[in-house]
Amino acid sequence: MPDNNYSSLPLNTWYVAANVEEFEVHNVIGRRIAGRPIVLWRSAEGNVHAFEDSCPHRKAPLSMGEVIADKGLRCPYHGFTFAGDGRCNGVPGQEKVPTQWRTNPYPVIERYNCIWIWLGDPSRARDESSIPAFMEFGIEPYNVRSGLIPVDADYRLLVDNLLDPTHAEFVHRTSFGSSDLSAAQGPARSESRPQEEFESTIEEDKISFVYRLINSRGGPCFRKAYSMREGELSDKDNIDYIMHVEWQPPGLFSYCIDLNSADSTDGNHLRLVNLHILTPETEQKTHYFYRCSVLNDGGQDSILDYWHEIDRMAFNEDKAIAEGQQRNIGDQDLFADRSLWARGSDQMNLGGRRILQRMS
Repeated sequence: MPDNNYSSLPLNTWYVAANVEEFEVHNVIGRRIAGRPIVLWRSAEGNVHAFEDSCPHRKAPLSMGEVIADKGLRCPYHGFTFAGDGRCNGVPGQEKVPTQWRTNPYPVIERYNCIWIWLGDPSRARDESSIPAFMEFGIEPYNVRSGLIPVDADYRLLVDNLLDPTHAEFVHRTSFGSSDLSAAQGPARSESRPQEEFESTIEEDKISFVYRLINSRGGPCFRKAYSMREGELSDKDNIDYIMHVEWQPPGLFSYCIDLNSADSTDGNHLRLVNLHILTPETEQKTHYFYRCSVLNDGGQDSILDYWHEIDRMAFNEDKAIAEGQQRNIGDQDLFADRSLWARGSDQMNLGGRRILQRMS
């Protein structure tokens, strides 16, 4: 595997390289991942392969090429063809191909409607533990919306963001639209506020937290989503909002938001699901894949369309903040600045950075 010392980004992990549905449009995709130029292609037999996006002959981008049914991936410059195992199996005008002519393939897995790639030590690629089970929300029988947002910022800034629920009432005023969705991470700030609980778990290799806002207004978008299933809510109708978050480093997040009538015990909550999938393009750019779904929607498919619209708005609000941070810090690591202020509620950010540092 070529090691051109691209960056200090984690390599011994499975990254999402593409959404499966991207291959419905093109069967050859060029994408830079963790600093490395990669070509992904689906063979005529339906298998996805990944090489360095550079023909060993004259360094032409293989992603500009095409798939030939009985040969594999064809270079756009001189027509060299490559089988899925990286072997060069055809050179126009040349009867024999030297057996040593090959490009090294990267390990890939197609799972949960994503294409995963391993860029590090190939002998460790058999360990699939960094592909968490919560990614199952990306497949049937769940009704899913998915997409990819390019972000001109270090993926770690987005990890910081997603491990920090306190930003929601400020960054997401337009999308979520409620100051009631702040995580005080302690007792309610006054008796007039809804019951608010926050608990987090920082482990050696992952972080999770739960935020509960009981008997609350719940925020306009959440009230609307819930009312789309239950019927119009009156001003006196409060809801319970419970958010479960799990982070599998370096960049996989599961957000599950459960909505129910205030103090209900029937377990018939509306569940809004978000998967945030952060794949570093370079040290200052990120492929932000996402998936959203709705469970227990009572047959109201319009809830998912609405939730997808809100999600897209919120993702772009986070994108604007992260890109603004990146412009300010340039090519430096945010946490290299020792003058940064620190709040007591920044512990998950600090814990997350320590985990990522160990992975680098």
